[in-house]
Order: sequence, then C-alpha cells, then structure tokens
Amino acid sequence: GFMHDRGGLGKRLDHASPSRFKGHSQTVLVKITTDQGLIGWGEAHAPAAPAVHAKVITDLLAPILLGQDARNIGPLWEKMYSSQRLRGYATGFFTESIAGVDIALWDILGKFVGAPLYRLLGGKYRNSIPTYAAGGTPEVALEAMESGYTAVKMGFSKGVGSEDFERVIKVSEAVGERGQLLIDSLGAFKLHEAINVGRKLDELGNVGWFEDALMPEDPAAYPELAETLDTPVCVGETL
Repeated sequence: GFMHDRGGLGKRLDHASPSRFKGHSQTVLVKITTDQGLIGWGEAHAPAAPAVHAKVITDLLAPILLGQDARNIGPLWEKMYSSQRLRGYATGFFTESIAGVDIALWDILGKFVGAPLYRLLGGKYRNSIPTYAAGGTPEVALEAMESGYTAVKMGFSKGVGSEDFERVIKVSEAVGERGQLLIDSLGAFKLHEAINVGRKLDELGNVGWFEDALMPEDPAAYPELAETLDTPVCVGETL
C-alpha cells in the first residue's frame, strides 16, 4: 500500500480501501406504494452488505414515512435525516438508504403530475451527454478511444513514485490528445500528498479531473486543493 516502504512517520496505512466485494455487484431497490396506487421505485447505492440498507429502510425509515404525504419530498427527507442526527449518522448506510427512498418519492411525484423529473427539477439543458469508459490499462484506453469515447477513468491511490503512478503515465500517453484521462483516488490522500500527486497530474496535460483525492474525514481541505492545482478537482460520493 501507499508509503508502506517508507520508514518512520512516512509508514502508515493505505487509506484507499473501498468497501465492495470482488466478483459481483449489489444494490438495493426501494418500492414505495401510495394509497392512490401510485408506485415509486428508487435505488440505494449498496456496494457491500445491502441487507443493512434494507434493514435501515424497513425498520427506521418506513415508520417515519407511513401515513405521510408522499409529495412532501423535502420535509420527508428532513424527517428521515433528523432521525439519527443525535447519533451523528450523516453518511454511509444511513444516507445511502435515505437516497433510495428519496428517488422513489421523486418517481411518485413525477407520476402524480404526469411529467418527467427533468421538468420538475427545472428543465432540460441538453439532449445528450458525454460518457467515459473505465480504462486502467493503455490497451483498454486505446480501445475506448477507438470506440468513440472521449474520456477514460482509472483508479490511482498509491502515490507519486509508485508503480501505480507509472501506470497512470502509460494510460495518459495512450489517450494522448484524443481525449481525457479521469483519475479516481477513492479518498486515498492527505492534503500534502494530494497536492504532490495533483501537480504531477498537471504535468501530464490531459487529465480531465482528479476525483475523490482526499480522505473522507477532510472535506474542508478541498478548496485549498482546488486552488493549488490546474487539474479540475472532483469531489467523490464521500461528501
């Protein structure tokens, strides 16, 4: 892991340890039915232990929602969130579960008024959006570019000077001027490390963004990171 081979204070744990299980993907679908017969579907991001999300929804959130007006999406979000405010729960299983419910409530509102959600949320800005492909090797990046993608995204969490960074350089070279390389570090770095990494990404010239650079416990440092680097900084889902 990052910095494991350094002595003294440089030796610390690798913080980039995403909680997901190898070999398969999981999620939680949320179904809400109103007394008028409208059904809303939502999805809760649940890369690990989705049964926990399901339990939060059935045991904590459902009793708060039953009997309420499903159209009061904002107040219901506040009621759900406030249920654990004194416990300090503001992320993880808790808010991912709320999100699944919230999406289902928006689905109900769209069906109730007979309009697509983009209309309810303020209107449509564009008819299409660019997409990126996952590409952690030069070969995959080249294939993505040839398939018409304008960006590829790869994980990077081991710091400048590592074999991991050599991989970034090779993928960047493969993408070249045909597109952009997006870097996702999964909350790996402290601020001084992220600045060091980001300056090296600046030098590559085709990095579209540096995502989830800082440890989840340090969102307040993002403005300083963004001010320091030329490469755009993209906050991850830990915020």
